[in-house]
Amino acid sequence: MAKNNGSVEKVKTMESWIWDAACSIRGAADAAKYKDFILPLIFIKRLSDVFDDEIDRIAEKVKTRTKALQLVEKDKSLVRFYMPIRPKNPEKETTWDVIRTLSDKIGQQLTDILRSVAKENTSLQGIIDRIDFNATTHGQRDIDDDRLSKLIEKIAEKRLGLKDVEPDIIGRSYEYLIRKFAEGSGQSAGEFYTPAEVGILMAEIMDAEPGMEIYDPCCGSGGLLIKCELVMENKMKLKSKTKYAPLKLFGQEFTPATWAMSKMNMVIHDMEGDIEIGDSMKSPKFKTKSSLKIFDRVLANPMWNQGRDSLPYISDDFFINDEFNRFPAGSSGGNADWAWMQLICSALNENGKAAVILDTGAGTRGSGNENNSKEKEIRKYFVDNNLIESIILLPENIFYNTQNASIIIVINKQKSKDGIMMIDLTEFYEKSRPKNFLSNEGLTIALEIIKNWKNITSVATLTSAQKIKDNDYVLLPSRYVDNEINKSWELDIQNKFSADREAFKDILISNFFATYFKSKKEKLKVGSDIELAGKIPGWSAKPLSEVIDQSLLTHADINFDKAPVLSLTKDFGLVLQSTRFGHSVAIEDTTSYKVVKKGWLAYNPMVIWEGAIHVLKNEEIGIVSPAYRVWIPKTGIDYRYLDYILKTPQVMDYYRRLASGGVKRRRIVSETDFITIMIPVPNNETMKELSNQLDDVLQTFDISMNKLKFEAK
Repeated sequence: MAKNNGSVEKVKTMESWIWDAACSIRGAADAAKYKDFILPLIFIKRLSDVFDDEIDRIAEKVKTRTKALQLVEKDKSLVRFYMPIRPKNPEKETTWDVIRTLSDKIGQQLTDILRSVAKENTSLQGIIDRIDFNATTHGQRDIDDDRLSKLIEKIAEKRLGLKDVEPDIIGRSYEYLIRKFAEGSGQSAGEFYTPAEVGILMAEIMDAEPGMEIYDPCCGSGGLLIKCELVMENKMKLKSKTKYAPLKLFGQEFTPATWAMSKMNMVIHDMEGDIEIGDSMKSPKFKTKSSLKIFDRVLANPMWNQGRDSLPYISDDFFINDEFNRFPAGSSGGNADWAWMQLICSALNENGKAAVILDTGAGTRGSGNENNSKEKEIRKYFVDNNLIESIILLPENIFYNTQNASIIIVINKQKSKDGIMMIDLTEFYEKSRPKNFLSNEGLTIALEIIKNWKNITSVATLTSAQKIKDNDYVLLPSRYVDNEINKSWELDIQNKFSADREAFKDILISNFFATYFKSKKEKLKVGSDIELAGKIPGWSAKPLSEVIDQSLLTHADINFDKAPVLSLTKDFGLVLQSTRFGHSVAIEDTTSYKVVKKGWLAYNPMVIWEGAIHVLKNEEIGIVSPAYRVWIPKTGIDYRYLDYILKTPQVMDYYRRLASGGVKRRRIVSETDFITIMIPVPNNETMKELSNQLDDVLQTFDISMNKLKFEAK
């Protein structure tokens, strides 16, 4: 059976594919409505392809797909879900082909198909049958058949079966599209989207074990629940565990459309989650016979600063008369932030942990005021009962619904230590548009602090309950952490060791060559290494044109969908872009990006004179910006030697002299000029010997520097 759905598979990321799908109907609906059409279609494409995989599996035993389909029609339990649509020729056509061939009244037919799928699968009812592809607004179709046809064809480009993609690939693409919607719709998107890196941080802190029950009382699209499962699965893989129980996921969401998205997200991730609809503050759905259900872990990003306009039932009487006794510290007044905190704490079992995102105002309102403050009194209750393990202050402008900073409050019912670890991550971000990102460094440092429970200058301090009391129960890390940027632990390590380390390496390389050539220069009475190379047996002076060949190979030329994006740094060489920036900053379509393989040379023509030239050593393959120049060492040229010699002060001086333009950081070294640079080139044996000697020197240096770094900590 054909597996490509009649389309040529393009070398694109999943993200670029899914955004191309969105762009195919641009103009048919505004950004906020794109998801109403795209996500259900991606969802049904996933179901279609997985169903075909199931039929293929059965067909291997009964010889034909036609017989397999007949068996499934009689016994639907043979497959994980049942698709009632049939291709005319099951041996050559896919389930999705039925949708692709719709030509008349596409919107109505597609709506009918989704409803028929929901009718056959009770778990999908209320999810995909809510979508009306024939819907109109003021008498005009929200998406006409022409645009709908383009969308269907675009989605056909990717096969989404069991063996085609990892389960999380689809989920990550789903969240990517939600983020793109959020970028277009601004504040309205904040109600359902938590930045991925923040969700990962929370899931890592929760450190869930197999079989645990995880709850989100305002789950939105279900992202926090899903990240808990993914983090747990990754932990098991690192422990080489192949058999373990999945997490039991529970969520409640108030908005029907967002609830449906959460249900779809669970299925897209191949996860089972019990997602209920309704207001968890007013009408919690998860109950035992006599009380509310309690959980091992709770994560939540409730809407911040909710008042009586959005929760009109919030009143002193509501808290006092709560039949579930969820509010032991009493009324939170006119703001629901600490109502959510109490609700979440009450949902934990005796060993439970929770992580909750709130506006920074929740940590300060009422403090410094002689009058009684209901929110301050609740903070006092949490501090006095030693319920809060840590509070993390996040950078500004990383959420879509606000530019303000926020806090993560971590609750631990089994907390054994006194005090609260206050962590300030406000300086650990990477700039982007329209929002910033919490950096990988920030995520790593936060987890290290929580794991080892240690103070770090300008980042974290263990704060006693008494000190918090003295500060009138302010729960904001910046009040307690001495946040002087230049004293940051991470920056200290970076500045004193990492950056200097590379500078020292350059000196070592320079001295190595200088020492090697010194005696020979004096003996032969020549002034330059190039002159010397022409007179030493086995050596020669060659232009780079005789040493390297330019490569124009692009991402579009190779069948490697997951090629890592690399960034060129003057100090650390070619590094993963995700490591340097905390996330990829590459454009969505990387087909024009240039390929770099291990041993190949790349330089940035605009800043080569600063040292932005390196050989790829730590990755087998990657892609770099089209602005970079990529070169391949000719046969017999040791790439290590090339890397060393091209960063000596003598050669660096060539770059500076060749650079054109007088404006700083706009000096360009062209390919034509670059290949005219002369370098000393020994025979193969000598070249290898020198490279090995330099490797040994630098390895010894690294060991010494790592020892100093360890002692500094």
